[in-house]
Amino acid sequence: MDDSTQRNTASADQDRGPVPRGQADGGSAASGRVAMSDEPVRASAGGVLLTVRVTPRASRNQVAGIDHGALKIKLTAPPVAGAANAALIKFVAAWLGVRPSAVAIAHGDKSRHKLVSIRGLTVEEIYKKLGVY
Repeated sequence: MDDSTQRNTASADQDRGPVPRGQADGGSAASGRVAMSDEPVRASAGGVLLTVRVTPRASRNQVAGIDHGALKIKLTAPPVAGAANAALIKFVAAWLGVRPSAVAIAHGDKSRHKLVSIRGLTVEEIYKKLGVY
């Protein structure tokens, strides 16, 4: 390759524009990033997957709405030694009326952006709980 070809290739890479949030590297599992979708709740085998954005050290535990394709959940627990993850599982289980053993963090255990798996519920049941249906 000569210098002009290298410059054209480099400028073509720069012209691709911004990459959607959560997909800067394809959202692969190896990257540690959770790929975001438009809907925070989607069906999976045996239950549902929730895309969640956790805010630790809040004044109270609460569901704070939906933002950028993720369910915002505020927790009083600090993000230390898995305390916020344990609090998230306990809170989500109580909020949805399922056993804590039915709730698991499928991805993002060291990130504010998480993918939470819930067995035994449907997408419609979760949206009813959110007041969407």
